[in-house]
Amino acid sequence: MHLNIVFLASLAVAQAPARPAFCDSVKNAEAVVRCTASSGRIESCEVLSETPPGCGFGAAAVSILRERDLRPRQSFDRRRQTVTFTVRVPFTFDPPALT
Repeated sequence: MHLNIVFLASLAVAQAPARPAFCDSVKNAEAVVRCTASSGRIESCEVLSETPPGCGFGAAAVSILRERDLRPRQSFDRRRQTVTFTVRVPFTFDPPALT
């Protein structure tokens, strides 16, 4: 079964991790996470990769995903089905210009 799951980009921006000093130059990052869900709720997630490594984007992506209910475009019986899916969560930092 293939599910299309959409997450709003603004969620990632609102919950981006505090960046350590070595991550100060990062403008774009991403995490790839595999999750299992049943009854419309995410139960467990595993970080498959994060770029750049060590900046906390994998943990931030898991946090974002675990707070959301699944709302697949394809209808199925959410009460009885367990699904596993992989999602790429992008992070973009565009700081406001100093005036």
